[in-house]
Amino acid sequence: YIYTKFESAGKIIFLVDGDHIVDFYNGSGKNELTRLFGHYSDIINIFGNEKSYAIVVTKTDKFKDLSKTMEDSIEAKEIEQEIYGMLCNITTFKEIVNMAGQVPIYMYTVSVDATMKPLTLENENTEGQREYPKINPWRVGEIGKFSF
Repeated sequence: YIYTKFESAGKIIFLVDGDHIVDFYNGSGKNELTRLFGHYSDIINIFGNEKSYAIVVTKTDKFKDLSKTMEDSIEAKEIEQEIYGMLCNITTFKEIVNMAGQVPIYMYTVSVDATMKPLTLENENTEGQREYPKINPWRVGEIGKFSF
């Protein structure tokens, strides 16, 4: 079923959990991303250059404070470049970057709530859970543009 859906799709969006970006240097994030990009590379190899692909890094608000960063600003692009630079340290991501010469591949960073600060002990409640007061999407429109 999934193979058929991939086969008939004109565009494929790969999601990257932003928690792996946060844990990139001090946890298992890099290992998880290496494995994940290996799977994504395999999918691109199977379905080839007749499709467009997007890599979407979620939860960017956990990586950087976005509360004062406009989604179409130079600072937003710098955050995306910083994450891209981190990912370029992963061999399986580099494979995907090398494919981008023949296959249209895009990368986006998004957040469901740009008003949140990166998770610290100060913004946890007494039960140790993060509070989510509202949804304020950041750069999600970029994914909408990709899908057209």
